[in-house]
Amino acid sequence: MKNVKTFLFLLSILMFMQACNTLYNTRSLNIEVLEPGNVKLPAGFSKLAVRYNNTNISYNPFYSSYYVKGEKLKDTSNLDSIASWIYFDYFINTLSQQEFMDTVIEITAADYSHFQIGDSLPTPDSLMNDTLDYENANSGRITAYVLSRFLNYNPPAKKTSAIFKALDPEFGLYSKREITDIADSTGADMLLSLDHFVTQNSVQESNNHIMIEEAVTVNAFWTMYDLKDKRLIRYLQKNDTIIWDNFYSPGTSPFNMIPPRRDAVLNASDMAGTGLAKYLSPHWVEVERFYYHSGHVVLKKTDKLVKEGNWLEAAKIWKSEINNPNKYIAAKCMYNLAVANEIQGNIISALDWVVRSYYVFGEENDLHAENCRNYIQVLAKRRMDANVLDKYYFPE
Repeated sequence: MKNVKTFLFLLSILMFMQACNTLYNTRSLNIEVLEPGNVKLPAGFSKLAVRYNNTNISYNPFYSSYYVKGEKLKDTSNLDSIASWIYFDYFINTLSQQEFMDTVIEITAADYSHFQIGDSLPTPDSLMNDTLDYENANSGRITAYVLSRFLNYNPPAKKTSAIFKALDPEFGLYSKREITDIADSTGADMLLSLDHFVTQNSVQESNNHIMIEEAVTVNAFWTMYDLKDKRLIRYLQKNDTIIWDNFYSPGTSPFNMIPPRRDAVLNASDMAGTGLAKYLSPHWVEVERFYYHSGHVVLKKTDKLVKEGNWLEAAKIWKSEINNPNKYIAAKCMYNLAVANEIQGNIISALDWVVRSYYVFGEENDLHAENCRNYIQVLAKRRMDANVLDKYYFPE
């Protein structure tokens, strides 16, 4: 009996030592980080005017077709008009919640139901790619020309009796006077104008008839105006495709596994509008991180502290063990200090700690080396993002 107790005691010691000498035991957690938008907006702009200026507001036979399993069907409802308002509303609401701009002003919508829009403008002397330089003196002409080409290939509904509206070669759907009036009446720094909106919908079935897929593509064209200098500075064409797919069993209706066309188009529009706001402006996203767990008597206390969100106290314990003669414990504590510093917003300190953790073993421990390299890349990107965010919030 005594031998059995001795064996169990030695086994527990061995297991404890093994837990202290491995880098496999981790615990994951979710944190929120602030990411910049994907579009570089002019610095120092804090007041934004947004306008629903959709030229495709009327029922448009050009876009009324959709496809179900290869068959072309016609929709006689003006679904795109409803979808465009949902898209616009979700964009406005999400943008306001991001607190990127101090003020977001929705101005009176345009009504093009009785207008025929001209789509002809001369080609500018010089053309650039999609990413226009805000300082470029020709940005207005280039953007207005791109808008004319877009409306040529994606025409608004034709009207038999309508007022003709020509595009301005420097301001697109606006004139300089209209832009000046918007600037004066709103006091805004920038105008974002939704100039065209359309959706496309299709349903496809797999060849083996076990899977069905429904796709909705939301295609929107925006123009952006600098209201300080009264000029058109760029365009933004954003295509988003939302897909629903599901498997179904023989004898069941595949259409029960996907949303009805109306629901799909409207839901896709609200998702695209929300996504565009996040695409343009800084926004919070939830990301996953992990930290090293340890059976070490002192380090076990940090689990409760982390669970309570008390990272400062946990960091004190980890810091007390960075010179532990057990290299595994030291490496774990340094890595965990990197996580704690990131959560506190100290990205540079986080980078320092994860680099120090890496050099405890270098490439001798493949798993830990990979963990550190991956985390260094994540933190390096966050540092670059922080520089971009500083220009948003502290332009001076």
